[in-house]
Amino acid sequence: GVQQEQDPTPKIDIWKKVMPLSLKGGLGNLISVGFYQSVGFIFAGSLPAGQLVQYLFVTRFLEQTKDLSMAPFYAKIPRFGTLFVRDREQLIRESGQAMQRSLGVFALGIAAFAVFDYAFIDWMGKELADLNPRLWLLLFGAFFAERFGSMLVQMYNLTNQVRYHTINLGVTTLILMI
Repeated sequence: GVQQEQDPTPKIDIWKKVMPLSLKGGLGNLISVGFYQSVGFIFAGSLPAGQLVQYLFVTRFLEQTKDLSMAPFYAKIPRFGTLFVRDREQLIRESGQAMQRSLGVFALGIAAFAVFDYAFIDWMGKELADLNPRLWLLLFGAFFAERFGSMLVQMYNLTNQVRYHTINLGVTTLILMI
Protein backbone atom coordinates (compact mmCIF):
# COMPACT_ATOMS: atom_id res chain seq x y z
CA GLY A 1 0.00 0.00 0.00
CA VAL A 2 0.75 3.65 -0.24
CA GLN A 3 2.03 5.25 2.91
CA GLN A 4 0.93 8.75 3.77
CA GLU A 5 3.54 11.24 4.86
CA GLN A 6 3.16 12.71 8.29
CA ASP A 7 2.45 16.47 8.44
CA PRO A 8 5.70 17.99 9.81
CA THR A 9 3.93 21.05 11.28
CA PRO A 10 3.10 20.78 14.95
CA LYS A 11 -0.57 20.27 15.75
CA ILE A 12 -1.94 23.37 17.44
CA ASP A 13 -5.47 23.49 18.67
CA ILE A 14 -6.57 26.28 16.36
CA TRP A 15 -10.09 26.23 17.76
CA LYS A 16 -8.85 27.35 21.19
CA LYS A 17 -6.79 30.19 19.71
CA VAL A 18 -9.15 31.53 17.06
CA MET A 19 -12.56 31.02 18.61
CA PRO A 20 -12.20 33.47 21.55
CA LEU A 21 -11.03 36.21 19.18
CA SER A 22 -13.83 35.46 16.72
CA LEU A 23 -16.43 35.48 19.49
CA LYS A 24 -15.19 38.84 20.77
CA GLY A 25 -15.32 40.35 17.26
CA GLY A 26 -18.75 38.88 16.62
CA LEU A 27 -20.03 40.13 19.96
CA GLY A 28 -18.73 43.61 19.19
CA ASN A 29 -20.50 43.63 15.83
CA LEU A 30 -23.70 42.23 17.28
CA ILE A 31 -23.75 44.87 20.00
CA SER A 32 -23.10 47.81 17.69
CA VAL A 33 -25.42 46.70 14.89
CA GLY A 34 -28.07 45.62 17.38
CA PHE A 35 -27.89 48.91 19.22
CA TYR A 36 -27.96 50.86 15.97
CA GLN A 37 -30.98 48.93 14.68
CA SER A 38 -32.84 49.24 17.97
CA VAL A 39 -32.58 53.05 17.86
CA GLY A 40 -35.03 53.00 14.95
CA PHE A 41 -37.51 51.03 17.08
CA ILE A 42 -37.05 53.45 19.98
CA PHE A 43 -37.70 56.42 17.71
CA ALA A 44 -40.70 54.71 16.12
CA GLY A 45 -42.67 55.19 19.31
CA SER A 46 -41.52 58.70 20.09
CA LEU A 47 -41.22 60.62 16.79
CA PRO A 48 -44.00 61.93 14.60
CA ALA A 49 -44.34 59.93 11.37
CA GLY A 50 -42.72 62.63 9.18
CA GLN A 51 -39.63 62.88 11.37
CA LEU A 52 -39.36 59.10 11.61
CA VAL A 53 -39.41 58.85 7.81
CA GLN A 54 -36.67 61.49 7.65
CA TYR A 55 -34.56 59.66 10.20
CA LEU A 56 -34.95 56.30 8.49
CA PHE A 57 -34.29 57.77 5.05
CA VAL A 58 -31.14 59.59 6.12
CA THR A 59 -29.76 56.65 8.08
CA ARG A 60 -30.43 54.27 5.19
CA PHE A 61 -28.62 56.59 2.79
CA LEU A 62 -25.74 56.92 5.24
CA GLU A 63 -25.55 53.13 5.63
CA GLN A 64 -25.30 52.67 1.87
CA THR A 65 -22.68 55.40 1.58
CA LYS A 66 -20.73 53.90 4.49
CA ASP A 67 -20.81 50.45 2.90
CA LEU A 68 -19.53 51.84 -0.40
CA SER A 69 -16.77 53.78 1.34
CA MET A 70 -15.43 50.65 3.02
CA ALA A 71 -13.93 49.26 -0.20
CA PRO A 72 -10.79 51.43 -0.49
CA PHE A 73 -9.69 50.40 3.01
CA TYR A 74 -10.99 46.89 3.58
CA ALA A 75 -9.72 45.63 0.22
CA LYS A 76 -6.20 46.32 1.52
CA ILE A 77 -6.43 44.45 4.84
CA PRO A 78 -4.52 41.37 3.62
CA ARG A 79 -1.72 43.66 2.46
CA PHE A 80 -1.78 45.46 5.81
CA GLY A 81 -1.32 42.12 7.57
CA THR A 82 1.77 41.40 5.50
CA LEU A 83 3.16 44.89 6.05
CA PHE A 84 2.57 44.60 9.80
CA VAL A 85 5.10 41.78 9.84
CA ARG A 86 7.53 43.10 7.20
CA ASP A 87 7.52 46.91 7.04
CA ARG A 88 5.71 49.00 9.64
CA GLU A 89 6.64 52.33 8.05
CA GLN A 90 5.11 51.25 4.74
CA LEU A 91 2.07 50.01 6.68
CA ILE A 92 1.58 53.45 8.18
CA ARG A 93 1.84 55.12 4.77
CA GLU A 94 -0.45 52.73 2.93
CA SER A 95 -3.05 52.45 5.67
CA GLY A 96 -3.17 56.24 5.97
CA GLN A 97 -3.76 56.57 2.24
CA ALA A 98 -6.46 53.89 2.30
CA MET A 99 -8.16 55.62 5.24
CA GLN A 100 -8.11 58.93 3.40
CA ARG A 101 -9.60 57.34 0.29
CA SER A 102 -12.29 55.60 2.30
CA LEU A 103 -13.27 58.75 4.18
CA GLY A 104 -13.08 60.70 0.90
CA VAL A 105 -15.57 58.35 -0.77
CA PHE A 106 -17.84 58.72 2.26
CA ALA A 107 -17.57 62.52 2.20
CA LEU A 108 -18.26 62.61 -1.56
CA GLY A 109 -21.41 60.56 -1.05
CA ILE A 110 -22.55 62.92 1.67
CA ALA A 111 -21.72 65.97 -0.44
CA ALA A 112 -23.68 64.52 -3.37
CA PHE A 113 -26.67 64.02 -1.12
CA ALA A 114 -26.35 67.53 0.30
CA VAL A 115 -26.30 69.00 -3.22
CA PHE A 116 -29.06 66.83 -4.63
CA ASP A 117 -31.19 66.29 -1.53
CA TYR A 118 -34.18 68.21 -2.87
CA ALA A 119 -34.11 66.19 -6.08
CA PHE A 120 -34.03 63.02 -3.98
CA ILE A 121 -36.88 64.30 -1.85
CA ASP A 122 -39.02 65.17 -4.88
CA TRP A 123 -38.31 61.74 -6.34
CA MET A 124 -39.06 59.94 -3.04
CA GLY A 125 -42.18 61.91 -2.20
CA LYS A 126 -43.25 64.79 -0.03
CA GLU A 127 -42.95 62.82 3.25
CA LEU A 128 -39.37 64.06 3.41
CA ALA A 129 -40.22 67.67 2.55
CA ASP A 130 -38.72 69.23 5.65
CA LEU A 131 -35.49 67.32 6.09
CA ASN A 132 -33.99 68.65 9.30
CA PRO A 133 -30.43 69.87 8.56
CA ARG A 134 -29.37 69.44 12.21
CA LEU A 135 -30.41 65.79 12.14
CA TRP A 136 -28.59 65.35 8.86
CA LEU A 137 -25.37 66.94 10.17
CA LEU A 138 -25.49 65.05 13.47
CA LEU A 139 -25.95 61.71 11.74
CA PHE A 140 -23.25 62.52 9.18
CA GLY A 141 -20.83 63.32 12.01
CA ALA A 142 -21.70 60.14 13.89
CA PHE A 143 -21.30 57.93 10.81
CA PHE A 144 -18.06 59.66 9.82
CA ALA A 145 -16.64 59.14 13.32
CA GLU A 146 -17.80 55.51 13.28
CA ARG A 147 -16.12 54.96 9.89
CA PHE A 148 -12.85 56.47 11.11
CA GLY A 149 -12.97 54.57 14.39
CA SER A 150 -13.73 51.28 12.63
CA MET A 151 -10.64 51.62 10.48
CA LEU A 152 -8.48 52.39 13.52
CA VAL A 153 -9.87 49.36 15.34
CA GLN A 154 -9.20 47.23 12.27
CA MET A 155 -5.58 48.37 12.28
CA TYR A 156 -5.36 47.63 16.00
CA ASN A 157 -6.64 44.12 15.29
CA LEU A 158 -3.42 43.46 13.38
CA THR A 159 -1.63 43.38 16.74
CA ASN A 160 -3.80 40.41 17.78
CA GLN A 161 -4.53 42.15 21.08
CA VAL A 162 -8.20 42.32 20.28
CA ARG A 163 -10.46 44.29 22.55
CA TYR A 164 -12.82 44.88 19.69
CA HIS A 165 -16.00 44.01 21.54
CA THR A 166 -15.26 46.53 24.29
CA ILE A 167 -14.16 49.27 21.92
CA ASN A 168 -17.09 48.75 19.57
CA LEU A 169 -19.66 48.72 22.37
CA GLY A 170 -18.31 51.84 24.02
CA VAL A 171 -17.78 53.92 20.90
CA THR A 172 -21.00 52.92 19.18
CA THR A 173 -23.06 53.55 22.29
CA LEU A 174 -21.44 56.93 22.84
CA ILE A 175 -21.90 58.06 19.23
CA LEU A 176 -25.52 57.00 18.99
CA MET A 177 -26.44 58.39 22.42
CA ILE A 178 -25.26 61.83 21.34
